[in-house]
Amino acid sequence: MHRRRVLIVGVGSIGERHLRCFGLTGRCETGFCELNDRLRSEVASRYSVTDAFSGLDAALQKSWDAAVVCTPAPVHIPVAQRLASAGVHLLVEKPLSTSTVGVAELIRTVNEKKLLASVAYPYRSHPGLTAMRELILSGRLGKPLQIVVQAGQNFPFFRPAYREIYYTDRAKGGGAIQDALTHLLDAGQWLVGPIDRVSVDAAHQALEGTTVEDTVHLIARQGPVMGIYSLNQFQYFNESMMTVNCDRGSARFSLTQG
Repeated sequence: MHRRRVLIVGVGSIGERHLRCFGLTGRCETGFCELNDRLRSEVASRYSVTDAFSGLDAALQKSWDAAVVCTPAPVHIPVAQRLASAGVHLLVEKPLSTSTVGVAELIRTVNEKKLLASVAYPYRSHPGLTAMRELILSGRLGKPLQIVVQAGQNFPFFRPAYREIYYTDRAKGGGAIQDALTHLLDAGQWLVGPIDRVSVDAAHQALEGTTVEDTVHLIARQGPVMGIYSLNQFQYFNESMMTVNCDRGSARFSLTQG
């Protein structure tokens, strides 16, 4: 079997996880880019990776089938654009960007090059949520009328390094809206359709060492469906639940209960 070559761009917390998991499949060869000299050396040694580059220019001197973009969010688009222009399939970490600048150009390049491209929203791959979506689309529950999403976790426990990484600044992609909430909004749109309009209340309530929002209440209209999404990042039990109420029944997905 042809072993695909996968490049990880940025090996911070999530980038290292991608590198480790792709390596564990035994189905591909991996390499990575990392600007930080110390981190690059440590990760290369930890996973016995020989293709460890200090920048994208050097990495693109070699051939790659696909790349995972794990840089800070503000540079996702320019990095992805360079990779797409080189004919490399893409998985871009969320959020896709902190603005819409360059998004349309990236989409054009992906289409022109006939590439596969996706944003890293793993809820769409969860068998439980997939089954729930199939049930809703089958029509057995009738017409969807409301979606209610409730999520929360103790961020200092699950992400102890949050103060040192992108949560230091909204411009870097930090904050509950650009981080965890985007997962829930993507999953909600996958279940019942695109969001037409929103109203949001958000604030920094509890997380020490940051100023970005850690609590969000959002109401949405998704065509005929009314939606409510509630998220915080400080409660002491882990919770992620999505309920879709239809005119002949309801369906519920609980990530934390499996």
